[in-house]
Amino acid sequence: MDYARIVLFSIGIITSFYYYWKHKKDIYLLCAIICWLSPIYVGGLNLRRLFPSEIQRKIDLISLFFLLLVFIGTFLELLKKEINDKRKRG
Repeated sequence: MDYARIVLFSIGIITSFYYYWKHKKDIYLLCAIICWLSPIYVGGLNLRRLFPSEIQRKIDLISLFFLLLVFIGTFLELLKKEINDKRKRG
């Protein structure tokens, strides 16, 4: 297993969460999710293959939760903006 890759992506996750906390922009949260998904799913040295199937399912659920968190938040923000625009027009 490539430990340097795990360390680099962990630093990326921490940095992205820090910038998200500081600036409240979803792009930083998406970067953190990409840093989470990359060592787990991508490449021949992925971490997911090392775990039993029960833990793999939990990893899949956590990954899905992170993705839904960002996309639902973005969707609700856009929907709120559209409703406010409609109210201003009519």
